[in-house]
Amino acid sequence: MRKLVFIFFVFPFLVKAQGIAVGDTVSTGIIYKNIKDTTLPFSVYSTSFCNIDIDNDNVYDLRFSYTYNAGIFYSILKNVTAISNVEFGYSSNNNYADTLPDNFVINNTLNWKKTGIGLYSTYTAPPQPWSPGTIITGEFTTANDYLGFRKIAGSDTIYGWFLLDMTNTLKIKSFAYENHSVGIQELNTKGSI
Repeated sequence: MRKLVFIFFVFPFLVKAQGIAVGDTVSTGIIYKNIKDTTLPFSVYSTSFCNIDIDNDNVYDLRFSYTYNAGIFYSILKNVTAISNVEFGYSSNNNYADTLPDNFVINNTLNWKKTGIGLYSTYTAPPQPWSPGTIITGEFTTANDYLGFRKIAGSDTIYGWFLLDMTNTLKIKSFAYENHSVGIQELNTKGSI
């Protein structure tokens, strides 16, 4: 009986919990890619995007997009959308991802959303007495914002992060993910749609 109790007590400590710390680039079991910055260009009334294949299976998993509409009213939308079994971390019940601070552990304790999720948007119209004219949503506004993601690949889950620069356009600077015998392809950037 003592052996059985010992096994139940010790076993949970022997199982490695999955997760990755935001900003971690050097730990064992982490693959970090400091890629050539991929900036999504913008032109009026168009959307530019970048598709990414996380697990190297020649199927795109997610898409970053940047849409700019100008005129008397103008809007800017910066989004990320799941194309396959990818989910994005967020901490509130809204449609926008939250930026994650350095050393925050990305794991199954986060709230996860699978479909498209906003990173940043602004909508500006001429000011009215009942409206300030500009509405801004989303937290991705600086040169070093982290987006957490996870990819559910069969019976495995791979956690990772992207480092984004959102000061002007949408720039993908680097990323890291857990090494579970799968790999993330280099970024494949498409043109405007």
